[in-house]
Amino acid sequence: CQAQVFDLGTSNAGSRALGTTISDLFTNSITADARRREDVLNSPGGLIHQVVAYNFASDDNLPRLVFGNVQAVDLRSFAAALLAYSQAALPPELDEWARREMNMPESTTTQVQVPEESEPPAAAAAKPNTQGDDEAGGSGPQSGARASEAHSHDLRLAELRGPRGVECYVALAEIASRFDDAKTAVREATQATRDKLVAELSRRAEAAQASGALAKFAAAAPPMVDKLTAETLAVMQGLYAAGRAQVADELRRQKKGEPVAEEVTEARSEGKNVTAAEPPRKKARKRDPLDAMRDQAEAVARSIAQATQAAAAVAATRVGSGVPLDPGSFAEAVTRASDDAALRFGAAVADVMSLGRSEEMRSQDAVIADYVYSAILDGNACENCEPMDGEVTTDADLAATWAPNPNCLGGDRCRCIVIAEIKQEAA
Repeated sequence: CQAQVFDLGTSNAGSRALGTTISDLFTNSITADARRREDVLNSPGGLIHQVVAYNFASDDNLPRLVFGNVQAVDLRSFAAALLAYSQAALPPELDEWARREMNMPESTTTQVQVPEESEPPAAAAAKPNTQGDDEAGGSGPQSGARASEAHSHDLRLAELRGPRGVECYVALAEIASRFDDAKTAVREATQATRDKLVAELSRRAEAAQASGALAKFAAAAPPMVDKLTAETLAVMQGLYAAGRAQVADELRRQKKGEPVAEEVTEARSEGKNVTAAEPPRKKARKRDPLDAMRDQAEAVARSIAQATQAAAAVAATRVGSGVPLDPGSFAEAVTRASDDAALRFGAAVADVMSLGRSEEMRSQDAVIADYVYSAILDGNACENCEPMDGEVTTDADLAATWAPNPNCLGGDRCRCIVIAEIKQEAA
């Protein structure tokens, strides 16, 4: 078909009707192939899903790839049709047909409507955050009204509320970057080892499938767990050390009276009365933090290895069922599962930074007067975290249980922190 289409008009022979039919067949075949590529790239776990999952906190609003119509276009006629369309008021059915013919997006108003009373994001961000403060200086039930259950954390520092009280001594940019880097830290640190693991497990799975021992393979202990554990532990130790360094710097700046922020939006209210949500109460940790990190690192590593092995077994099962899966596709499917497993533990390693902060506060408790709960790093604080914002305690053990907030509606994506305030005589 392609050869005949290209030859049309080069000789005196031939039929226009036949040529049009062949050219239609040619463009339709390309369109069909384009639709197939759309299905692959837009599928759950496909390339677009991976790009979003690797770079954003939530994958609940995925973009879609859509190919245009495969056909020749007379730009002058197209421009005239577009002008006529823009000046016409068409019925919905005709409107949708015209949009398809001109390769325009589907008609929608949900993505472009902006209520007149709404403020631009920059203007809203510039206002001091006084939400949640009632007449008594406390926090009423209405304080959680704007909390977003989406709990997205991909916000610029300029979009967060300004610091209050002791928060002005916190290096927000450094802490925020640590939280953001933690999302992919385990995946990046274990990439080389997981590539080897994927290759080894793919080879073993194919051999097990051929010998009829696939179930035994899936139930066996995965290899390379020790190597993955060491790499994950290194990530955790780095964040733990960063947390301790953050608190040490904050206390040093308080003693010298050198705030990071030039201006404070409002003073912190002392003895804030929380009524909208109960403060988190859980048993204070007594275990050595390094031992806890080692156990956690091994659990993360074993989970990643097991997920990779399970994906290899599933891929081998598909091959055994007659699904045509070339070696490249086999390894790609296993790699995708391994990457997804590694990404799931971003929040788990981020928690270690809060652990480091708590340990440094314990080591300097002689100069600390109280501990302040802060949601300054979260522009979408949930209805359980927002009322806690500004809560104060002198109990170090209790403060150690506050962040990340176990009651956070964002699950393991809580970015609340605890800030220590030094005694006046130490200032």
